[in-house]
Amino acid sequence: MKYFHLISKVFAASVTFFLTGCHISLTNLTPKDVPQNPSGIYTLGVSAEITDGNVDSESIEASVVIDGKKYPMVPSEGAQNVFQFDYALPKDRDSAKYYFEVDYTFETGSGKVRTENGEQS
Repeated sequence: MKYFHLISKVFAASVTFFLTGCHISLTNLTPKDVPQNPSGIYTLGVSAEITDGNVDSESIEASVVIDGKKYPMVPSEGAQNVFQFDYALPKDRDSAKYYFEVDYTFETGSGKVRTENGEQS
């Protein structure tokens, strides 16, 4: 049986989070090795735990960057801060490099701040 091997790294700009007082922990829910799927579609998943009570939970958005291209992820039904994306692996490939990004808005003493790609905007 062939396996589709996913190579991943989880992106977290810790410097930004330390500066803002926010802490985020991302958990890659995608198995390292996935049995080959005849459809060529593979589900990538991530769980985000943000331990700052000032984060607007409705503002949390996740993306996956696969081989340099960014794709929006969708929230999983019935699970808080769990996101997934169905990726169609090109037929001539047997692996992909990817990482996750999580953006959100949080409240500070001077107003709301939005993080995008791990940086404040």
